[in-house]
Amino acid sequence: MADEKTEVKSGVTVNKEAVFIGDFEFKFQGNLIKQYKEWKDACNGDVTEYEQTAKELMAKHYAFYGQFQKENKYVKSGSVLWCSGGSKLTAFDILHDHGVVQKDGTPIGICTDCKANENIYTFEGCKIPAPAGYPERPVVTVKSQPQAILYKCIPMLNGSWSKSKSSKIKIWDESTGKYVDAITTGDFLTCFYGGIIEIIEVPKVNRAKGSGNMTFSGASWLEKAERKVPYIYSTKDPSYAQWTGGFNSNADLTFGIGHCIKSASEFSQISNFVATHSQADIETEIQRYLQNDLSGSVTQVNNFLKNNGITLQQHQFDAVVSLVFNYPASLSSSTDLGKELIANGNSGNFNQQNIIDGFTYTKFQGSRIDGLVTRRNNELNLFFKADYNNYYDSKSNVIAAGIDHIKY
Repeated sequence: MADEKTEVKSGVTVNKEAVFIGDFEFKFQGNLIKQYKEWKDACNGDVTEYEQTAKELMAKHYAFYGQFQKENKYVKSGSVLWCSGGSKLTAFDILHDHGVVQKDGTPIGICTDCKANENIYTFEGCKIPAPAGYPERPVVTVKSQPQAILYKCIPMLNGSWSKSKSSKIKIWDESTGKYVDAITTGDFLTCFYGGIIEIIEVPKVNRAKGSGNMTFSGASWLEKAERKVPYIYSTKDPSYAQWTGGFNSNADLTFGIGHCIKSASEFSQISNFVATHSQADIETEIQRYLQNDLSGSVTQVNNFLKNNGITLQQHQFDAVVSLVFNYPASLSSSTDLGKELIANGNSGNFNQQNIIDGFTYTKFQGSRIDGLVTRRNNELNLFFKADYNNYYDSKSNVIAAGIDHIKY
């Protein structure tokens, strides 16, 4: 007859031979059994003190091994990564899926998905000095830690994700024709510079599945991109100084958050408003123009998705809206971007170079503008890596961050 089990904690039971946590059995060994018998004999069968000790030990044990009671999640494209040496989070990416996707269409990663600048992008700055014999990296300044001495993050990654003991899930890889280890939460990856990379979130993804009803969630990011200027200025002037002349169609005159002034009458209307109203009123007017301008871009992108049955993740949608906000003609069935979205918008497995080509709108009136190259690279960073936290606002910052998909 089996020994009676005593429940000491929700999900934890104990008898004189073992402790049971969920489906796991941890047998007592050696001195623990001897100590139990000695206590039992000494106390005439009263093992209350022993059980109390077991409760305390197992409460600690259960807290540590509680992960065994949780289902490991598959790691998919867009999952959030943290590095012990990095200064910011980044997103996991899968440029070439393995034929297995989640219900929302995003591809699932395998343990060999650990290539720098393909699966793992920069964590911005690294606080770990280079080990002896390793190449030195340039010192960088990051906005989140302006006083810290950090080195440029250049991931040098181990050949595979390391599996946690509780994670033995395999999937069928169509490209190799065999079962391979899937990446799950709890796995980790090492960088030869000393960083440990872990998965901290597998997000629930807002996908559009051709519904045509997505909303724009990148307003704060767009404000960083466009800047919020409470007067009329020319985008050709890098100082963003207030425009003092009359209407000039060649100056790309702009107001507020990226509102392009297209006529002399609109120029006069906005000039008079700025001259005669308070800062609070001007702020309200800026937001009114922004919402009006965005509504057209959001509608255009949603209609394109719906008409072509395209699936986008939220950050991809926001990046496309930002591009269309600048260049409405960039999205149609005949443009590079439109063709790529139509070709692979159902699976979400986009060709990276085709997306880059589709975002390459970097000229104004025939001249290539560095500011537009910067804007496009930040949009691509948002599309590929879901990076809402950073906007790299200059050529040097874009290059230092390693996001110069479009070269200057």
